[in-house]
Amino acid sequence: MPKKNYDFLTRPFKKKNDAYQHLGTLAVLFILVFGIAFVCYTYYTQNTVTKQYLHELSIQSAQYIRSKVLTDLSHMSTAVTSMEMIDNSDDERLEPLLETELGYFSGDGVIRLSYIEPDCTGTAINAKGEIKKIALPPDTDYITDVVKTGEKKTRTIRDSVTGNMVFIYALPIKHDGGVAGVHCGVFSLEQFTDDVSSSYFNNDGRQFVVDHYGNPIFLSEDAPKEAFLNDITDAFVKRALVSRSDSVVVRSGRINYWMTYAPVEYSDWYLLLTVPNSSINGRSERVVIFSVIVLLSMLLTSVLSLRHMDSMQSENQDELYSRACIDEVTGIFNKTGFAGFVDEVLLMRDFKYALAYFDFDNFKAFNDLFGYTEGDRLLKHTADVLAKDMGENEGCARLNGDNFYALLTYGSQSELEKRINRLMSLFSEFKFSQDTQENATAYEIICHCGIFQINDLYRGKNIDFYIDRAKIALAQSDKTHSNSFIYYDDSMRKNLVFEAELENDLKRGLENHDFKVYVQPKHSVKTQKIAGGEALIRWQHPTKGFLTPNKFVDVFERNGQITEIDFYVLEEVCKMQRGWMDLGIKPIVISVNQSRMHFYKQDYYSRLRSLVKKYNVEPKYIELEITETVAMSNTEMLAQATQKLHKMGFRVSIDDFGAGQSSLNVLKDIDADVIKLDRGFFIALSTSPKGKEIITTVVGMASRLNIETVSEGIETKEQFDFIYKAGCDLVQGFLFGKPMPIDDFSELFKESL
Repeated sequence: MPKKNYDFLTRPFKKKNDAYQHLGTLAVLFILVFGIAFVCYTYYTQNTVTKQYLHELSIQSAQYIRSKVLTDLSHMSTAVTSMEMIDNSDDERLEPLLETELGYFSGDGVIRLSYIEPDCTGTAINAKGEIKKIALPPDTDYITDVVKTGEKKTRTIRDSVTGNMVFIYALPIKHDGGVAGVHCGVFSLEQFTDDVSSSYFNNDGRQFVVDHYGNPIFLSEDAPKEAFLNDITDAFVKRALVSRSDSVVVRSGRINYWMTYAPVEYSDWYLLLTVPNSSINGRSERVVIFSVIVLLSMLLTSVLSLRHMDSMQSENQDELYSRACIDEVTGIFNKTGFAGFVDEVLLMRDFKYALAYFDFDNFKAFNDLFGYTEGDRLLKHTADVLAKDMGENEGCARLNGDNFYALLTYGSQSELEKRINRLMSLFSEFKFSQDTQENATAYEIICHCGIFQINDLYRGKNIDFYIDRAKIALAQSDKTHSNSFIYYDDSMRKNLVFEAELENDLKRGLENHDFKVYVQPKHSVKTQKIAGGEALIRWQHPTKGFLTPNKFVDVFERNGQITEIDFYVLEEVCKMQRGWMDLGIKPIVISVNQSRMHFYKQDYYSRLRSLVKKYNVEPKYIELEITETVAMSNTEMLAQATQKLHKMGFRVSIDDFGAGQSSLNVLKDIDADVIKLDRGFFIALSTSPKGKEIITTVVGMASRLNIETVSEGIETKEQFDFIYKAGCDLVQGFLFGKPMPIDDFSELFKESL
């Protein structure tokens, strides 16, 4: 581990070291009379401090385990709630749930998430996002236990797929009062135990979790031998719990161990921490023996030895602290050390504090390009920049990977922002080694930062509370290809809760027809009569009121459920056209927005066929609308999709034409029936002679390609007069009609005939 003289690393223990110096001064005064007694007292004091120190570490680790387990169960319980609201045999709806849940556990050591039927078969998604059918042994105990009892279970087993030790959560999925299935999460036990252990005492220390009876809950891959484990758990149950002592000495084989414990405060679990005596007391024991010999020889030697012992004791304390609280790669705090530092510093209310959470842009790609050795050099450079910038009552730490955080004091927000920008600029000044300089000339190191300002209301919270909020802020950043920062505010967390509630309410909203279809008329430019319409969606939410698309469409785009909304709109359009046909009215073309997610689903085309067949409507009166940005993102795939849709009889239109930078390529590569000129494109160009000429040329070119043009967002007569002269086919905008409920549009169309 690097030995850096970072002043902030020593501050948490300055008070303790001062106390030992006072004890040493008092001991010198009484050394003539109480020499031997002092040696015994020193030995006793060392043991007491060691017990206290080990116990504090066990409490911190127990709190971390409880926080992680409850967080994991919370995420999984949210998924279970969603699973209970769907038909569990419906893979099309189950798989997006598993994909969304996998995102919550990114970087947390998840191996597999699955839905398991009572017969031990089911669907699983692995950490790479691959979804497969799986079949567990029929007598898998944690599955049968959950099905039988209806209660969640946890297990530590050797995974039959990976061969590694894993930790399993199993939660019941209930339907009609019974258990219809089990939701399982399989997590890497190695990562779980690595997060907890924090490399205690050069890996001599061991931690494991047991229940009240000493039964192991989980063990790491390098689990101790059975005899050692039995000795430890036996001492825990028969001695520690009975005597309620924080720590005891346990002998296993020929070695004495310190053992301390702390309740995890979850399901009667306890965290046990063991360290060989030789790892923590060896140096002190040698000092004590040496001091006894010297005291028996002469007074002067005793005094000198006492001073030496005092120095050694301080060194030993520093070494224990370093092993438990310092990150081995960078030499700054790890999470354990930083948590203690923050708790102490925040007691001082004379300063304003902020927690800054730093994350490099695509650090994995950096390691792939330049190697892990160069990656470690970047981490050390970042730590050095942060540590050297720390002032009084400030500190920094590395969490894991490329995640760093710093507790900063500040006077004004502008000062804080300048400092954050300066730090990220210094990160980017990393000097590549000679071996990688040639490949690194064009590589730019980008960093993003989430900032949580710790006001008096939030003082006294644990470190996870602060990190969680800074991390939420970081997740909300745009993460453009330049250094950036963003502040946390409560609306971010509220937005996450709001979006989760919308996801849970989608199925019920579709079933209850809380979603309302609106249609905005399209008029012929030449006749100014209704010639079509665009179907739009609104949500009359039972508790949140009337929601416009910008409140929910992006949420369902991210989790893939937008496809269900699109088909809901399409079905309402089919109903309307069927109604016209039943009255002998020839339908007009209605356009319906289509998400890019449809083109990744194999059943998209079969569902379209089924829907038009159900209502016996003609596909040529339905226009499937795709945005230009979607068209540009995968032109080849969309070109193939357009051909299939044309063969089925549907029309295809490109929405927001002109919003991107490759509009002409879209016309060249995709056989569209209609292009809709983007309102921003139209407004930007129609105010100048050259701009007007460009629009006229685009409309003329589309006409020669037999592509119909629609101008949307037309609000003034001047705009209409221009598109009339330009030769545009259809017009859509407030000048002719606002979006209206689908029934009102139907009546308006019938009245216009």
